[in-house]
Amino acid sequence: MADVPTPTTGASKAGDWRSYERVLLPPVKDLHKIEVYEQHGGYAALKDVLGGKFDATGLTNEVKASGLRGRGGAGFGTGLKWSFMPPVDPNKPRYLCCNGDESEPGTFKDRQLFEYNPHLMIEGIVLACYAMSVKACYLYIRGEYADYIRHVERAVQEAYRFNYVGENIAGSGFSTDIIVHKGAGAYICGEETSLMESLEGKRAYPRIKPPFPAQAGVFGMPTTINNVETLACVPLIVNKGASWFAGIGPAKHPGPVLYGVSGHVNRPGVYEYPVGMLISDLLEVAGGARGGKKIKGRRRRPAGQEDQGRRARRVFDAAPDVGDVRRRDDGRRRAPRGGLVDGHGRAVLPRRGHRHGELHAPHRALLPPRVLRAVHALPRGHGVGGEGARPHRRGRGLHARPRTLARPLRPDGGPHRVRARRRRRVARPLGHPPLPRRVRGEVQARRLPRRRPHRR
Repeated sequence: MADVPTPTTGASKAGDWRSYERVLLPPVKDLHKIEVYEQHGGYAALKDVLGGKFDATGLTNEVKASGLRGRGGAGFGTGLKWSFMPPVDPNKPRYLCCNGDESEPGTFKDRQLFEYNPHLMIEGIVLACYAMSVKACYLYIRGEYADYIRHVERAVQEAYRFNYVGENIAGSGFSTDIIVHKGAGAYICGEETSLMESLEGKRAYPRIKPPFPAQAGVFGMPTTINNVETLACVPLIVNKGASWFAGIGPAKHPGPVLYGVSGHVNRPGVYEYPVGMLISDLLEVAGGARGGKKIKGRRRRPAGQEDQGRRARRVFDAAPDVGDVRRRDDGRRRAPRGGLVDGHGRAVLPRRGHRHGELHAPHRALLPPRVLRAVHALPRGHGVGGEGARPHRRGRGLHARPRTLARPLRPDGGPHRVRARRRRRVARPLGHPPLPRRVRGEVQARRLPRRRPHRR
């Protein structure tokens, strides 16, 4: 880590992270087996809650007091989201959706829970169902996770066999089911309303809000969507208390969190530490740059957006605090928890092209044809941002050229001269008034209704 610059501004909000002991992914062998999970205190929180430690409202208030926020990217209060569910109607089913569709590039934290500690997630799902009086939970996992889906299905079957899921759980009279749903690999399904559309068998398009999922969600019924890591934190809150959870990390967004580090580092992987770790500290944990090189930059991953590049000197003092992910004190966006590190000696431009191709592939049916033609015309790895490229934009509005597209480069490094295309004229039937100026020049003509002859 001698080549990694030390932060000059900013301070870690993670506290004494060097002495932190893992709780989401503890170093326990065969923890994915239900017998081993029970030996280390597994399902004790569920037994205590069903035994009378908390009622549904008390469990929701305990989660509120802990300060647990969503681990999926938005950072919304979990207990507050649970309280948005309407009163129980016996004739109206209610649903919980566990979002395990992590399709963002550079994110691979949920699959660690699927493989190494799935029963912690299952216990959190049942507790959340109890708090909201939900009878069924859909566990949505991306289709590419074939091996992890088998791990989760095996764990759910074990939970059914030990009567932690199903009818009359632990003799308490409370019943709930978990349905593992395999996604079709669409990137947009990570968005909560698109996930619900996919569950209903429709094309995964985002819904317009309102109505919100708590009022009209899956199949038009009240629904709450939580991330896998979010629900895995609920048994920890019940076992250790809300004050313990609130004392980890920053006050606005407490608790442990899983960081994913990939790219040109010596030890890429998922690391569990308190919220608020500095990126320089994460690079130290990951062993620094590969081959002893200096860090060229880091690619931040804003949720739902394409990758953007940042220089190392600008981000080493950034703390991936999801609670303050919207804005920092100085007005800049905070760095999220997924990142790709580039070192000197590795060209940024081809890397950016590769990532853009991954982001673009699931959206082929959603992008305008002109943008698709422009992307396919670019050489692989060239002209998609990075050093030496010249991003440009033509026009305004929906049909403007995105800023991420740039002109291809000549072999000598200079940009090709792009000739301006002639603007196509919009065809209009005879006798119609001229179209508005904002419509002229569009690639696709707008169809106008035929004018019927006037009858006297």
